[in-house]
Amino acid sequence: MKNILKISIAALLGVMLLASCSKDYMNTIPTSSTATPTIFESTENAALAVNGICKLMTRQYLGSQGFNGEGTIKLYTGEYPGDNLVVNLPGWASVINGTNHDSKISIYNYYNWYYYYMLIGNANAIILNIDNAKGDETEKQFIKAQALSFRAYSYMMLLQVYSVRWGDSSNGASDGVVLRLDTSTDEMPLSTMADCYKQIYDDLDEAIRLYTESGLAPDSKDNYSPNIDMAYATYARAALNRQDYAKALDKAAKAYDESAAKDPKYVFAYIGKGQMYYDKALELQEKAQNELDDAKYMALVQDFEVTLKKCIEPFEQAYVVCEDAAIKSTIAEYLKQIYYRFRDQDPKFQAGYEKYNALLNN
Repeated sequence: MKNILKISIAALLGVMLLASCSKDYMNTIPTSSTATPTIFESTENAALAVNGICKLMTRQYLGSQGFNGEGTIKLYTGEYPGDNLVVNLPGWASVINGTNHDSKISIYNYYNWYYYYMLIGNANAIILNIDNAKGDETEKQFIKAQALSFRAYSYMMLLQVYSVRWGDSSNGASDGVVLRLDTSTDEMPLSTMADCYKQIYDDLDEAIRLYTESGLAPDSKDNYSPNIDMAYATYARAALNRQDYAKALDKAAKAYDESAAKDPKYVFAYIGKGQMYYDKALELQEKAQNELDDAKYMALVQDFEVTLKKCIEPFEQAYVVCEDAAIKSTIAEYLKQIYYRFRDQDPKFQAGYEKYNALLNN
């Protein structure tokens, strides 16, 4: 990995022009551009551009140690606003409490825009030029899929930070962000949230198709490059933000499946999938308990039972591969409760209940 990054950085120094931030607030001109003739001469070179975007997500920006790629954004806009993070830093109150989001001159508000449009600008260059590069067609498909994944993820994050919640958007009619799909630098108006989410869906549908058709994936030791798992996970998150819950559940399940396929011993892929269905089942159960219409109640109960049964397979797989005794016991408790619910429907469920009840009592 270190050698790859060294080669990538050396190559990118010659082909990527990293500009300082513009004096115009929230300028959408890409802050990093790729020299087309050189970097897209071959798929080997183009792969360096993808690796370069990965590197852009870890470097320092705006001349400050407080703006360190993706990690800083996850901290400032993800962890700090949460109710489970407590820090005693009075001087950082405006950052921790998120009041900078209301300021048009705050660098903490500007940074997200600057950073994600830099990623988008580089991803657009790859998407538009990779088809003409020399190299195997499957390599072109894979590289384009990675660039589409970067673009979709970046637009999803921009919408999370700068747009209203989907529920407050009049079904997507509210302003989204600037939807730039090429390497132009002219001014553009904001697109609607509906148009932005449609583009995210389109990018991810195409990325998943290309990943699948290429049959390629990053090296097993590469934990930073985009792959089909990341595309499905981004899709699930975008659909969740858009309150497209059925799609979010489907794409999240596929993300877990892809993770398990790559590493069959990765227990948290199975636990994550099982927990996802379990949480959804509890949500349906609560709705059923509060439903007064008999027909709607029965439909919710049926959905609850179908969803709860979907927990069984991933939890069973998790129990088999898990090596941690405490986690294994927790999985067994989940399975015991689920099997108990259905013990009268089929002898196999009764057997499952008895198995895990006995294991937990030993």
